[in-house]
Amino acid sequence: MSGVTVIPPSSDSVRSVDGVTTDAHGVTLKLNGKGVVVQPDGSFSVPVDLFEGTNLVTLEATDGASNVMTTELRLADKPGGVCFGDSGGPRLLGNVVVAVTSTGNKNCTGQSISYRLDTPGARAFLSAFVAAP
Repeated sequence: MSGVTVIPPSSDSVRSVDGVTTDAHGVTLKLNGKGVVVQPDGSFSVPVDLFEGTNLVTLEATDGASNVMTTELRLADKPGGVCFGDSGGPRLLGNVVVAVTSTGNKNCTGQSISYRLDTPGARAFLSAFVAAP
């Protein structure tokens, strides 16, 4: 799967999830289970309603070979959160590292992207360095 790039927001208040797909054979997208329109150039923009606090949004991309990639975005209705430069930082569930921060934005607001550590690819890579539970 070639992938999907989610474009970090440039303002303190996120009201859409924007990005671009990079698969020559086309990608179908779902945001929280609902279909997303992908433009001919691969770009997409989906309006989101934010509630007070942190909002979890799931973006699912399926390529022409039926490979599926799921990205969870945490969108904040107020400033504060993961910043540009936080890459590699842990995402915790209790005291267990479940993902690694991939990117945030320069305003430390809105969406961040984390790479889950329970995927087969991540587990295969990590097994060369640590014992996986």
